[in-house]
Amino acid sequence: MEPVSRPSSSIASRLGLIVALPLIVIIVLAVMLGQSALERSRSAETTAQLSGLSAAVSELVHRLQIERGSTAGFISSSGSQMRDVLPGFQRDTDTALAQFRSRHQQTITADTPTAQKQVADVESQLAQLADIRRQAQQLSIAIGESTRYYTATID
Repeated sequence: MEPVSRPSSSIASRLGLIVALPLIVIIVLAVMLGQSALERSRSAETTAQLSGLSAAVSELVHRLQIERGSTAGFISSSGSQMRDVLPGFQRDTDTALAQFRSRHQQTITADTPTAQKQVADVESQLAQLADIRRQAQQLSIAIGESTRYYTATID
């Protein structure tokens, strides 16, 4: 009977193979876990940025609501009421608007086309704010028109 020939492999190479396979699996799993952690981190960062933007939007809406009511009071009284406080409310709105613009520039990216369009729509409405204020100051705008503008901007 002939002896069975075995491949000539040393114990060291066999042990190397036994250790290498689990090591490869561990490395692959570590890479996958690292990618998952990175994605979660990016998601958390985006959520934090959007939360800041949401707070800025809420403040802007609040200030526009105050300005809307004050402007209506000013117009309805033919300028005799709210004359002293309206400029302060407008400054508060301007401050909130600056904060909103700062936040959305930090937050809105090319990855968020829907948000980009919404911000563009809001900016289009806000572009008319100075003219509405001027007309109100000159009492050359009706209360309904002024209120419609503010309401459309807020909505």
